[in-house]
Amino acid sequence: MDVFERVREVNAGAGLTEDRISGARSRLLDGIDAGRTAERKRLARRPMLVIAGAVATVAAVTATVVVINQPVAPAPRVEAVPVSPGDPRTPGERIPKPVPTVGTGATEVFPGTTPQPGQYLKITATEESIFYRDGNGGVNQWFSNFGTPPIAAAVMRGYSSTTMPADRSGEWISSRGPSSEFVQAFGADEGTLGSAWSSVLPYSPAVIESRSVGGLDYGYTPGVGGPNYYDAQPRDPQALWNYWYDFFSQAQSGREESVLYSILDVLKSNIAPADVRSAYLEALQTSGRAAVDSTNGSVVTYAVQFSDADARTERISIDTSTGWVMGYTIKYLNADGGLVPGGVPNVRVTYALSIVPSAQ
Repeated sequence: MDVFERVREVNAGAGLTEDRISGARSRLLDGIDAGRTAERKRLARRPMLVIAGAVATVAAVTATVVVINQPVAPAPRVEAVPVSPGDPRTPGERIPKPVPTVGTGATEVFPGTTPQPGQYLKITATEESIFYRDGNGGVNQWFSNFGTPPIAAAVMRGYSSTTMPADRSGEWISSRGPSSEFVQAFGADEGTLGSAWSSVLPYSPAVIESRSVGGLDYGYTPGVGGPNYYDAQPRDPQALWNYWYDFFSQAQSGREESVLYSILDVLKSNIAPADVRSAYLEALQTSGRAAVDSTNGSVVTYAVQFSDADARTERISIDTSTGWVMGYTIKYLNADGGLVPGGVPNVRVTYALSIVPSAQ
């Protein structure tokens, strides 16, 4: 079983997000193909398996599954976190290094973002994705996957969460749901209340909860985000880039984009320690591939273009005072004949993060 097949297996059991599976698909198309058996074995052995990290915030293969009826999803909100004004930075500018804490000689990166003993980091995600349907009841998230052009499209919403303990060797809790909440329709279904979608992609109020110990458990890697998960990854931004560049040595033309995907992947997870987030953020800023798209106080949105496979534009909004990703969008460049307005992304994810006193 290769990496992509494993991701598809996990998706079947846990309902992973489209952009994560798309990323896995991109990774394979970026040079890790079926003919490179040795490379696949090397990827499978490597503790820091990228595909596993890609789904860290949305689902986990579970030892215990609990289904909770929850007809109305809570509205997403952002809890207050210590925020200091941040100057917009252009790609290539380096983040100032933290200064030693007075009297201790210690440094604190992104102060106030690390849960203390007994506390938890709670991450909630709201995802909106475009789905297409044809006249025969077929539904797909990729326009190009249809044998015949689709007649309609809809934006559907889902929810997920991750609760990370201060002690990373402790119990982690993930949940997914409700899902398939109708938001808006286009094409033949425009102006409707989603009646055409209730049969092909029905709303599910269920919340599926999973628990694991020592990180997020996918059954075939060490606990993602666990106590030693990031140990081998350099904290120097250039060394970190080189680490991943060496890792994808057989990706050929897709090598640099595979590195970019890995950087974005770890940042999106929001579970990396503060020093790791700092290194990944600076690696993105100095990559020469992330253009500043907009700024709002300390939140900077970067636009990253991918062209080697699944051509798309990703926009990722990062609070540079915390290293936390507040949201991102993905817009694929494959034309759908104008069915969906150009300003509507294929995927939109927003995060709310807070440090809480209990796991509940």
